[in-house]
Amino acid sequence: MLNPEFDVWVEEIAKLWPRASILIITNGTQFHRWPMLYKLLEKYQGRVRIDINRHDINAEAEVVRSVEQFFPGDYKKFYVNDGYYTQGPDHVQHFNFADNGIKYEVWEDQTYKLAWRDDNQIFVRYGLANTFSKIPIERYDDRVKLVYWSDPTAAISICGGKESHHFLNGKLYKCNVSAILPNFIKQFDVAMTDQQKELIESYEPAEITWNNDKLTEFVEGLRQARCIEQCRLCPDVLDAKEFQAGIKKVHIKKIQNLESEKHWRLQETVNLPPYGIRGSNP
Repeated sequence: MLNPEFDVWVEEIAKLWPRASILIITNGTQFHRWPMLYKLLEKYQGRVRIDINRHDINAEAEVVRSVEQFFPGDYKKFYVNDGYYTQGPDHVQHFNFADNGIKYEVWEDQTYKLAWRDDNQIFVRYGLANTFSKIPIERYDDRVKLVYWSDPTAAISICGGKESHHFLNGKLYKCNVSAILPNFIKQFDVAMTDQQKELIESYEPAEITWNNDKLTEFVEGLRQARCIEQCRLCPDVLDAKEFQAGIKKVHIKKIQNLESEKHWRLQETVNLPPYGIRGSNP
């Protein structure tokens, strides 16, 4: 919701996929930026919903207040318990997620505890998501390093993003890592090995210019959640930790002179395990 064209994205996605349900996932801090959001969702009659994944347990009152200010009129507020909405401890309204076409998934930390719906089928759901698993990079001081060379099959088996495909610059990527890392390593000071760098740059996203057979094979790989070589860059052991996340940006050093930084970027990994990376040896 920080994107200045957020409303345009919602409308254009709704046009491109007219039969799809659309889920907007947010941390709930930016409702004030979009006073016309309710009107935008209203015209889609429940097809566009909002999920709030809050990363700070201490901010619940703030989120609840912003959601309830978002609704211009009356609404029903529910507690959520094991996939059911309840109107309180003594009454269960049998509204099951699966029965109503809503995919219900619960991470260990992420129990959706509140939901709101009004007569215009505007639906907002709130839950705490303050457990975070490892990602391909680790930060130290103002720099970051790539730390994995994993078994790709094991890595995808624990991956929480294997069904979160990404569009970037008109191309379709398997996941956020394959989409973001190529640009990330061009902008920021990242310590990595030659093997890691080559693997990042070798990924080929799907394009509209592909023939039907090639595109079908790519999409089928997404449907079946097949692993790819780039899965080596992610952890193959689930190591999740709980912490309360703020919204302050973290400073990471940008590359000022690519040639002068190149030696550091590829050699600074000497303090890491063999091959400069964790996981299986290549």
